[in-house]
Amino acid sequence: MTENLDLAHEINTFRDETRQLSISARFALAMCFLNELGHRLQLSGDALDDFRTHMWASPVLPANSKDFDIWYNALPPLASGQLTTGDLCGITSSTTISATDISRFVQAVNLSSDLLQMSFFLAADNEGTYEALRRISDICRPERYPSVTPFKFSTFDKGNGWGAIMSRYDHQFWKRYSETWFKSL
Repeated sequence: MTENLDLAHEINTFRDETRQLSISARFALAMCFLNELGHRLQLSGDALDDFRTHMWASPVLPANSKDFDIWYNALPPLASGQLTTGDLCGITSSTTISATDISRFVQAVNLSSDLLQMSFFLAADNEGTYEALRRISDICRPERYPSVTPFKFSTFDKGNGWGAIMSRYDHQFWKRYSETWFKSL
């Protein structure tokens, strides 16, 4: 029972701490959850690697540049936001995965993509991206939650919702953190 109370407290603290974060920081945390779920399900493959690489290329792009158009037009299939369980070609697991787990992974991929892309063409959506991150965490159901501390400097009130411009070092740190935070669990 104490374990359930501790997890409930951790979830509530996480949600409180992410309310002020930028879209970029919420995306990084979504990738933390997605990577942890993929690790737990032992998923791998070029399609998944391409998705991660391409999605991580986006937060450092200026929103109105030619580079954005190039990036957006080159979205890999997993980043379409319309992924179905039949689209998982090129992703394998070294274990048997239930249909429920496949569905959870597909939902998490779609929501991660949506979280990042929902504010590209309209005004930055604070509530929508916050809700998407909440739903991703609910779908992934991690054993523990990632620390919000590395992301706290990037708040929604800066950079039109995207946060202050990040250094290349911060960007690489976020990416590396999203890929490794869960390995100490």
